[in-house]
Amino acid sequence: MFAILAAAGCGGGSSGGGASSTASHSPKGIASGEPAPPQSSTASSSPASKSPTTKPTPKPSGTAAGAPGVPGSARQHTEDGAKAFAAYFYSRINLLYRKPGKDSIRGLYQESCKPCHDFEQDAAGMRKNKQHFVDDQLKYSVLDATPVLGTGYHVIFRLTQNSARLVDAGGKVVGKTPASTSKSVVLAQWNDGKGWIVQDLQSE
Repeated sequence: MFAILAAAGCGGGSSGGGASSTASHSPKGIASGEPAPPQSSTASSSPASKSPTTKPTPKPSGTAAGAPGVPGSARQHTEDGAKAFAAYFYSRINLLYRKPGKDSIRGLYQESCKPCHDFEQDAAGMRKNKQHFVDDQLKYSVLDATPVLGTGYHVIFRLTQNSARLVDAGGKVVGKTPASTSKSVVLAQWNDGKGWIVQDLQSE
């Protein structure tokens, strides 16, 4: 019932396999000063004046937006913002399984994301049985990211499912998840005015 990686692997949506190319975006400066006027060829007793120089103004790195609770680093419409949001999503899955009656990942994924619904259904089952995990299910690290669909990114993770303990209302251990490691792909899509959202998940 609590097969985290199995749930993540059943997404058959638009998420592709582990793309390995890296797209980088760096802010560009915008020069805001005027060039100095040319010095006159006619001799003058006073030195030629020059207009003051100003430092370039950095171009904004992205548009900030996101669901309530999403950290600032995951609200930017940039590659780093997509990576931060995907990592935040996995952190919320850990919290969902530790506190199935008090936390939710709704608002962070599209309704078409079947693996995301599977996580919620697992949590509902634990809540009904008065069970929860006392350990984090997942350990994750970003490997790569590549742009897709114009405003989205495939964010590729090394994902480890820990041997997490499931306990009942009295604290008795009633089960454990098997430890395993795989690659996981999060398709993060940008929605103007709403920020990043998980469109699909896939494991390799």
